[in-house]
Formats: sequence, structure tokens, C-alpha cells
Amino acid sequence: MLKRITAILTAAALLLPVTGCSRKPKGSTLEIDLSTSYASEDFTKAGSRFEPAAVTEKGIICTKYTTLQNTAMSLCDPATGEWHDFNKGQINLPIWEGQLPDGRLAAVYNVSHGVSGGWYDQDGKDRVLEIYDDDLNVAEAVQFPASVTECELYEELFFADGKGNWLLLPYTGETVPDSIEVYTQDFQLKGKIALGDLWGWDVVPGKSGKAYMTVGDGMEMKLYTLDTDAMTVAPVEASLPFNIQGIAAGPDYELYCYNANGIYGIAEDYTATMLVDLRNSDLPGSCGKLFPLDNGEFLIQFTEDNGNYSYKRLRPRNEDELSGMKFITLAGVNLKTSLISHICEYNRSQTDVHIFMKDYADPYYENSRLYSDWEWEEKQYMTGDWVGTLYDNAARYPEAVEDFKNDLLAGIVPDIICMDGLPYQQLSNKGLLVDFAPLLEADERFSATDYYMNLLDGLKSNGRLERLGFSFTVATAAAKTELVGVQQGRTPEEYTAMIQNMPEGMDLLQYTTREAVTSLYLTGSQSSFIDRENMTCSFGSDSFVQLLELAGSVKPVSELTHSQEEKREQAELGYAYWNDHRLLTAFTITEPYAYHSIHTEDYCNEDITLVGFPESACGNGGRYLMNYVLSMTAQSDMQDAVWDYLMWELDSRQQSKVGLSGDTFATMPIRRDSFENYLKAGTIRGEFRSAASQEEMDLMREYIAGVRMYAGNDPTISAIITEEAEKYFGGGQTSRQAADAIQSRCTLYLSEQQ
Repeated sequence: MLKRITAILTAAALLLPVTGCSRKPKGSTLEIDLSTSYASEDFTKAGSRFEPAAVTEKGIICTKYTTLQNTAMSLCDPATGEWHDFNKGQINLPIWEGQLPDGRLAAVYNVSHGVSGGWYDQDGKDRVLEIYDDDLNVAEAVQFPASVTECELYEELFFADGKGNWLLLPYTGETVPDSIEVYTQDFQLKGKIALGDLWGWDVVPGKSGKAYMTVGDGMEMKLYTLDTDAMTVAPVEASLPFNIQGIAAGPDYELYCYNANGIYGIAEDYTATMLVDLRNSDLPGSCGKLFPLDNGEFLIQFTEDNGNYSYKRLRPRNEDELSGMKFITLAGVNLKTSLISHICEYNRSQTDVHIFMKDYADPYYENSRLYSDWEWEEKQYMTGDWVGTLYDNAARYPEAVEDFKNDLLAGIVPDIICMDGLPYQQLSNKGLLVDFAPLLEADERFSATDYYMNLLDGLKSNGRLERLGFSFTVATAAAKTELVGVQQGRTPEEYTAMIQNMPEGMDLLQYTTREAVTSLYLTGSQSSFIDRENMTCSFGSDSFVQLLELAGSVKPVSELTHSQEEKREQAELGYAYWNDHRLLTAFTITEPYAYHSIHTEDYCNEDITLVGFPESACGNGGRYLMNYVLSMTAQSDMQDAVWDYLMWELDSRQQSKVGLSGDTFATMPIRRDSFENYLKAGTIRGEFRSAASQEEMDLMREYIAGVRMYAGNDPTISAIITEEAEKYFGGGQTSRQAADAIQSRCTLYLSEQQ
């Protein structure tokens, strides 16, 4: 097996302290660990869809449905690829299959009786253990005695612990089991393990003989040990891989586990080692089941981003596969699933080029916070975060951003940088990045008329296009035309005047909090007060002072009602725009149909104006955000190969698939003909939605073409604004003093970037 390969990049000039210093190392390296990059192939029996169920010393037990009501079971020899069928006595799929302590293969079934409504009836009363001989015939059928709790068995609720005991979570369909029942090999009750409020599944025997169980804890999964002698359960006190999705038994480690990023081996002291990096094995999705083999390979149930699943056999890549391969390196912080998916798709289409990804957030995932859909909705209302800034990489993973910057300072530079959450201006002003504009102009594969060039031009700085994005969303705000007029794009002065003229007693937003106003109008509007061409700012203007005072005039979340139910009820009141309770609806356009939803549901088809947010770029007030943005480093010796990948992202075939898979949030393509498909789809009535009018879709086409303001905020400037605004909110300074302090600090910061 390959242990480690180091890719040498010819980066010569680098970066980057904020002070403006730079240095030129003799050479730079980015370490690529190919020992965790596995090759995959479909695992299947020719002409059928057998699914692996258990790995034993005699082979891999696999099962399948032969008809809607009949099933088959087979044994696969992973060394020879030979398959042999079981002659089982039951028509159902087994709910447990494996190897008994005496070495014989066996399976446990619910027994079916008669036919009810065309389906065999399982009443949970009769269960049977079938034991098979070496020819895979039934040698013995053991009926469960009355000592076993009467209930239908399920795969997730019946286990063997590796010591000859059976474990059952007796789920009757009415109440959640509060204990695990432990039975001897001959099904005599040995005792019960009280679970309390724990709800567990995936009970797996460890190599040492311990039994382990995964337990859901909010949005995460925790690992517990089960003692089937003392009848106790205890949490594993160790720093395990982030967000474990499942566990498995295997030959070389105490336990194996997996998450969205990879497969890990867990030693008996609970230290974890990544064995397979799914991202760099071109498997963008999730692992649903895991079966470690005794030769260092794995079988996995792999679910793609589109929801389809298959079974893959993973093996380490060999020297022959890698000898002629050119490696492109891509690095970033908290790489998006859509980017990973696209890179894996590109890698699978290539024979001599492979993009290797490094995510600097990997060591810090356990420090981050997962939110449920309900929590996410609450936070959007409370903080005004309608453009996803809660998930800003710099805010969530500051240590990862610093690690990346320190590596760049040390001369460790990838070929491609995913710029999401990184200090773009710092990197740009040190000459690290390539200008894409002349490359686009010279490439016959690209025609400017085919794309929304306003969205690419908005990424320019100092006349250079050093970032490319491929899909986008637009944040904007709507209001009744009778209240605000028809003007869309408004300068900060015009916008604050609109707010000041708001009818008395009317709230500004659907959920007006200090956090929301700060997010939308202070940190969120920073680009309106910065001149990137001349690297100057105007935070000391009267209009910014007015925005500060607006934020200071409303209550923070902490001073509002603390009842979650009441908060949601208050939020629902925000939809009463037709009664003039709120001036603005802030929302994100993830597809053109979103405008139709706002127009018909929130405003009952009354005339509305998309006023957007304050801006000084002569646009219409919309703020767009690219799904991800990529830059190419100037010293990369793989620039031609990198450019081919970027053009692949811009190609019509890829653009036509934007938003269909792999995106955390829906996005829209920047290619015009692909965007037209979204517009056409919006006018078609769906099962659960009405059809948008052609007029509404025409308005969306025009609106997207008029967007100018890129919402990729500078994290340093955001921090300055937030810090000085908090002093003002706390009474430590006036709004004018806060604005002047922000002006002074940001002027200094911008001057350092030149």
C-alpha cells in the first residue's frame, strides 16, 4: 500500500501577513496522502442485485428480493468472486445473518403466516433461527421460545454481541424501548440493560469482545459501550470523528466507523485513524453501511447526492494506477458538498488528471455546531440571516483559516484555492492569484454572450478577475409598490430615507431584531461603503450613521420573549404584509419561482418592488452569492490542467445540472440558456405549487441581469463593524464615534492590502 506521496509545486512568491510583508521560499510542498485514496468498483452478482448483509470467515452473506414476496440469500467468496446460494427455509429476508460462535452460518427470521391483502402476514409471535451446514442447507431450525418478548424483529433492533449473547430492543410500534434485553445463545433471558432516555441502534461487537452501540444525541451520534455481564451502558469518553453515521466490526481495529468524509479505524484506546477519504476516492455522498474485509478492503452501501444507492468495493490504489497521473491540488475551508461532488465527477471522467482536495476544517469539525431544520429557521428569523452567513467559514472555523494562511506563508500552496470564507483581498494584493479575464477572452470554448457576465464582473477587484463562480443565489427584499415606489437600486442615502419615511407603527422586517438589522444593513452592506478600485471606504458617512442608529433602535434577540413557541408565532405575524404590518420581505432567490411565491403568498398578487439592499454599484439592490468561488495560484505548474477543469464547470452540460444534486442549498446557473430552463420550469404547474406567470419569469430574467453587488463580505471588515457597533449598542460611544472608528480602522486595513 502506498504510504505517502508528496506533490511538489513550483510556487515561488508568497504572502501574506496583514502587515504587508512577503517572502520567497526556495520551493513549496503540499502533502498528498494517497494511502487514504481508494479505488471503487460496483459490488454485485451478475444479473442480480444482491446486497451484502454480513462478513464472515466463510465469505460475505448477501440477500435480495427475487419477487415482491420472495427472497434469496447467497454467499460470496471475496477472493475468488464465486457465489453460492443458500437453500433457506423461510421466504422472508432475514433480520440478522452471520456466524455463530461454533463457526456455523445462521440467520434469524420473522415467520410469515398466510396471506393478508396480497402480502404475507408477520404477527411477531413466531421467530426462527436457521443454522446452515457447509453446503448452505438448513441443518437446524430453532424456534424462539416464549421467554423472548413477543414482537416483530427488525434489522436495527436485533443483534449478536460477539460473546454468544443475543440483544433485542423490544419495539412494539407503540413505545420506544427503555431497555435492551440480553438473551443467551439458546434464547434464555439473561438480563436487561436499562437505557433510560437513550435511543440506540447499530449494536456491534468490538475486536476485544466489548459491545458498542450508537445513540442519537440531537443532530449528532454518540458511541456507548454495553456490558452484557454487568448489564450496564456507558458513553465512550474520547474525541471520535465528527458526526459518526454508523459503526461496524472488522479484523484490524477494535471498531470501525464512518461519517460523510470517510471511514475510520478506532483502536482499543479509542484513537481514530482515517483509513478511507471518501472525497478523494471520488465518492461524493454518504456511506450507509460498512463491511470491513480482512484484506484491507471495504464494502460500503454508498448513497449518491441524488439519493440513489449502490454497493461499492473499495481497495487501495496501486502504483500502476498512479504512475502516469498528474495531480492538481485544491484547498479550502469547509468545502461545500456541491464542490466535492463536482470534483469527484470530474475525476471520474479523467484518465490522466486527478484533483486532490484538502479541507483545512477537517480537524475542527467537532467544534462546530449542527442545526436542525427547525433551529435553522429560527436563527434565520432572529438574526436576519437570509443569505447563509451563519455558515460563514471564517466565523465557524477561525483556526482553520489561520492554518491555511500560515501554510501559505510557509510556501505551501495548492493549485486551486476555494476562496469561500478566506481573505481574498489579502491573497490578491500579494500577487498570488491568476487573472482569468484574458484566459476567458482567448478561449474559444467561452463566449461572453452565453453567460450573465454581470455576475462574473462583480467578482473583479482592481480590474482583475481572479475568482470564478459557476452558480449563484440572490438575496433581496420586497415591498409594496404603493409604499416605496418602483425604484429598485438605491444608494445608502436613498435607502435610509425610505426607512425613515416608513409609516408609523410599521416594522421594518418580518422579524426585526438588532442582529437582523446588523446582518442585513451593517456587515451585510459593507460593499456599498467600499471602493475596491481605490481601496477607500465611506463608513463615516451620514447614511452609515443612520444605519447604525437603526440597528441600535431595535431590541436584540436576548430581550425578546424567550418562549420558542411565541417566537415562532411572532415570526408568522411577519407574513401579514397585506395588512401593512411589515415594510420589507427579505428573502433569497434560489430559483426564479421564489419570486412567484413571495408575490402570491405574501402579497396576494399586489404590485411589489424588489428594493433589495443599499448599494453604490448602480445595480438593482440584489446581493448575489456564488455557491463557491475558485482561484488559481499564479505559480502553479498545472495551470493548463486547472483551466480545463474550470472550463468543464462552465460548460453547458455541467451548467444544465446545476442545483440538481450535491447542493446544500439550491442554486442557479450563470449560463443564460441553462437559466432559461429554470424560467420555463417556473411556468409549469406542479403537484404542490401553482404556475408562475410569464410576466413574473420575465421580471426575474431582467432582475438577474441587473444584479451587481457581490455579497462575499470581508471577514476582517465584518469583525471591525461588529466590534465598534457593539460598543455603540452598549453605550460606550455615540453612533458618530462608532462610524468614525469603523472608518479609521477600515481605512488602515484597506491601505495595508495595497
